[in-house]
Amino acid sequence: MKKNIPYLAVLVLVALFLFVFFSEKLSKTELHETSGSGQHNRQHLASSQSPLQDKPPQARSHKQQDFIDPCDINILNFNQEVSDIHQIVIAALQQELQQGKTVKELLTYADQYKTFYKSYQDLLWQAQIRNEAGKYHLTSSAAILKQWQGLTVIEGFSAAVLPILVENLTNIEGQTPGLNIALSLSKEVAKADIYQLLDNDETFNTYFQSPLSIAGSPVISPSILFVLTAKNLTIEEFSQAVSRRSFTVNDAAVAINNNLPTEYLQPLLQHTTALSDMPIFSFNRHDAYANLADLAAAKHNIAVLDMLDKYGVRPTNEPGIITGMDIAIMNLPRDAESYETPDSFPEKYLNTLQYLKSKGYRAHGSRYTHSTGSELMFHAPNRRPFNTAQVPLPQIRTFLQGIELIDSPTYESQTPPQNAAITTALNLVNQRQAEISKKSADCQQQKELQLTEEGFLDHQHSLSLIEEIKQISVDIPQQLHQIDPALVKIWQNYEAGLSGAPSTADSSFIALLQSNEYQQAFDFVSSNPLNQAETDYLFARLPDFTEELMPLWQARVSPLAPSSLMMFRYLSLEKWQQLHHDKFDFSIQDRFGNDMFAAAILHSDAAVKFLLANGYSTDVGDLGLDVFDLLLEDSYQHQRLHPAARDIVSLILVPEPNHFSRIARLQKFRPQVYQQLISLDQKLVPPEGTEINKFRFIQ
Repeated sequence: MKKNIPYLAVLVLVALFLFVFFSEKLSKTELHETSGSGQHNRQHLASSQSPLQDKPPQARSHKQQDFIDPCDINILNFNQEVSDIHQIVIAALQQELQQGKTVKELLTYADQYKTFYKSYQDLLWQAQIRNEAGKYHLTSSAAILKQWQGLTVIEGFSAAVLPILVENLTNIEGQTPGLNIALSLSKEVAKADIYQLLDNDETFNTYFQSPLSIAGSPVISPSILFVLTAKNLTIEEFSQAVSRRSFTVNDAAVAINNNLPTEYLQPLLQHTTALSDMPIFSFNRHDAYANLADLAAAKHNIAVLDMLDKYGVRPTNEPGIITGMDIAIMNLPRDAESYETPDSFPEKYLNTLQYLKSKGYRAHGSRYTHSTGSELMFHAPNRRPFNTAQVPLPQIRTFLQGIELIDSPTYESQTPPQNAAITTALNLVNQRQAEISKKSADCQQQKELQLTEEGFLDHQHSLSLIEEIKQISVDIPQQLHQIDPALVKIWQNYEAGLSGAPSTADSSFIALLQSNEYQQAFDFVSSNPLNQAETDYLFARLPDFTEELMPLWQARVSPLAPSSLMMFRYLSLEKWQQLHHDKFDFSIQDRFGNDMFAAAILHSDAAVKFLLANGYSTDVGDLGLDVFDLLLEDSYQHQRLHPAARDIVSLILVPEPNHFSRIARLQKFRPQVYQQLISLDQKLVPPEGTEINKFRFIQ
C-alpha cells in the first residue's frame, strides 16, 4: 500500500528528503544485519524499489567522524560486493537469453548458485526485465516533465510548481532507489488535458523512472496517464482518441491492474504493439509476469483472458516452472473478509479457476493430511505457496481439491551444459562468495582477539552466566543488573529469541489491516484487547501508515507495550517528527521497560535532542542499561565522545557503579575520549580502583 498525497505535500517531502540526504551523505554508513537464506526472508510493505536497484544502507547522523577500523571498511564495502556479484550473474543470464536460451533451460543452472541475498530466480527475472527494457524509451531525467503536455491530469500539477519539482528531482536523480512518492489523478480531469497527452508526439511512450509513481505504476508517461484517465471520455471518444497513438504492453498492464472496463480495454489492445511481450513494470517482490495473460490470471479477470486469447496471448503453461493456474491460485485472497466484501466479486475467483482448468491448466502442489482431514499445498518453484486451509469458501476449497497437480520442478532432473557463459559466471561468483566469507571470518577472528585483549568476555560467556542465574534466582533482572546492566539487555534479547516472534496466524485483526479495512480494524481495537503479536504488527506499521493506523493505536483497550522500540533506531528523524506531530507518545516503553532514549542514542545526537526538546525524560535508575550506559558504550566503540554527551550528562545526578566501570574503560583504552568526557563534569571521574566493565551490549 502506498499513500496518495497531494502535490504540495510531495514537494515538501522531496525538500525534506534532500535536506536529510545531503546532511547525512558524508556520515558513516551503518549496515544492518540481513539474512541471505532465500527470496522471501522479509516482506516490506510499499516497497517501491525497481528490480534494477538496491536499497542504500541507512546512515548515522553523528556530526563527529566515527573511528572506522579495517574490518568496518570491509563491512562498508559489503553491499557493493554483493551488488557486483549479482551483476555478474545478471549479465551472464542476459547474454544467454539474448542467444536464445529459454527460462527453463537457464533454471537448470539454479543449483550451481548459492543464494546470496537474492535468489537465482530473482536474478533471472532481472535479466529478463533488463533485456526487455531495451525495447522501450526510458529516462531518469526530470527535464522530460517540462516537455510533456497534459500533466495537469495529476493532482496539484501546474505550470507554477512544475519547475520546482523538476529542480528537486534533478538534485536527487539516481540517489533515491528506496524513495517512493505516490501521486494521484486530479479529482476533476478535463477532457482537454487528456487530449493534450496525445499531443506528446515523440515522447508519448517515454517512461520516466523516478521516485514518483501513480496508480501502482512505478513509472510515468503520457501513455500511462492517458490510460488512467480513459474513463473520463465516452467509449466513442476514447476509441477515436486511442487510434491516434500506439501503446505498449506496459500501458496495457496499467489498464489491467487498474481494472479498466473491457469496452475500453478492447480498443486499447487493438492499438498495442507486441502484445505477447513481457510487461516490465509489473514486477514486485514475489512475481514477474511473462505476459499480459499472466497478469490477467493474477487479477482473476476472465474477460481480459478471453480478449487476449483472441490475440494468441495465453497464460504461461510451463510444468516445472509456473502455470496460469499457479498464478491464479497464489493470488487468491487469504482471509474471509475479502470473500465477503461485496465489491470484491468473490465469484470471479472460482470462475477464473474453472476457466483455466477448462483450458487444461494444472498447478504445482502436493497433498498432505492432518487430524481433521486433508489439504493441498500449492507451491510453484520459487513462488509464494498457498494452502487450501486459507480459503473459507467451501465451493472454492472443493474445486481446488480437484485440480490436477504437477509434483515437482522438471528442470531439477536435467543436467545443464557446462560450456555456457552462465557456468563461467557462476564459478566466478562462487569463488567471490568464498573470498568474502573468508574475509568476514578473518575479521571476526581479529575482533574477538581484540576484545579479549581489551578485557571483554565473549557473548557465549554472557549467555552461560545468564543460564546459571536463571537456575538459582527468581529475580533474574536484579541479579544480572548487579553484575552488569548489559546482561539485563542481553537476557531480554535472549529470552525474546527463545520464544520467537509471536504468531500472527489466524488473527482477524491483522487480516483487516492487510486488506486495508481500517474502519473495521478501528471497531475491533476499540472493543477487543490486542495480543502481543497483534500489538507488534500494528506498531511496526505505524511509521509507514501513520495517518491510517494512529487512530487505531490510540484507541486500543487494555493496551500492551510493544516488544521492542529499536525500529526507531532505523527511522529517519523526519519520521520521528512526523509521528510526534501526529500525537505519537514518545514516552512509550517496551514490554521490558526500556524507553525511547535507548533507540535515540543509537540513532543520533539529533534524536536525543529531539526527545529532550519535546520534554521527554529518562530514568537512569531502572534495571538494565540506561541512556548514559549506552552513550558510554557507543563512545567506546566509535572512539569518539558521543555528540549528545553534554545533554545526557546533565541528567546524571549521581553516577552509578556501572557508569564508572564504563568510564574507567574509556580512561584505560580511550584516554582522549575520557578527557573530553570528564571535562564536562568532574563528578564523572571514577573512584580509584574501579574495575572496567567486562560485558557490553553494543556489539
